[in-house]
Amino acid sequence: MKYGIDAMMNCLEEELTLSHYVKEYMINRINELGHIAVNCEVGKSKNLGESLYNKVKIANNARVDLFFSIKISLAKTSSVVLYTKGDAAKTMAEDIIKSLDELKFSSGNIVSDSKLYLIKNIKAEVLLAEIEINDADEEILKQISEKILKIIVI
Repeated sequence: MKYGIDAMMNCLEEELTLSHYVKEYMINRINELGHIAVNCEVGKSKNLGESLYNKVKIANNARVDLFFSIKISLAKTSSVVLYTKGDAAKTMAEDIIKSLDELKFSSGNIVSDSKLYLIKNIKAEVLLAEIEINDADEEILKQISEKILKIIVI
């Protein structure tokens, strides 16, 4: 399978660093597992709209089977919100929430929002993850990444 992997950009610098760490970890693991990981992150853009447009262009031109974007935020409690497009992505989201419960996540929600630009314009299944954690330890980030990878890598 071919995966488009992205780190959401609209966050604080420290959170962006955490999101990039997870993105790079996932890209490396997907490639190690014999699949293709396409880095859908774009460089500097004039604005958010241009950035989103370019992510869609990369994902669609690469013909990814699944587009996965992650945003890691620091918070007092650990929780996850997953935005989905497609039946397979929704099933994956349900499984991710169950899996992250093992790491003591306090809540998990799935949202099907077809108005989000990435969901509306990417042709593949889409899974956008906003994860809040209270501990930015590297080991926790690896555990989160591995749990997600076990579900999305088919």
